[in-house]
Amino acid sequence: MRRRSSNHCRGHAASVDLIARVLLDPDDLVLVEDPCYPGARNALLAAGARVLSVAVDQEGFDLTAALESGRKARLVYVTPSHQFPLGVTMSLPRRLALLEWAKRSGSFVIEDDYNSEFRYAGRPLASLQGL
Repeated sequence: MRRRSSNHCRGHAASVDLIARVLLDPDDLVLVEDPCYPGARNALLAAGARVLSVAVDQEGFDLTAALESGRKARLVYVTPSHQFPLGVTMSLPRRLALLEWAKRSGSFVIEDDYNSEFRYAGRPLASLQGL
């Protein structure tokens, strides 16, 4: 498992904290991957979000399972190109479904694309932002 540097951790947490404080109201629901990068989870909690963990399987973050709870999430935090810490890649159908859901619901997606350029074979994956 790849360790993040302490400078990256501080900068990452500060970035997630700032985004959360701008986009969220206290007690807004945020969906995160399970497992999730602890720095991101802690920053979201510190900003007053209610954080709900969503299972990651062989296709990555499972939005369908998350939405079965019927709760309205304001934001989703994902690492789709190389899920941290499992390394799973979110499938294209799930990426497109996540983007469609965000558009339809008026919710936000934080894409932590920390490692999409690092590939042993093939071209880099398209980011959610790029799709």
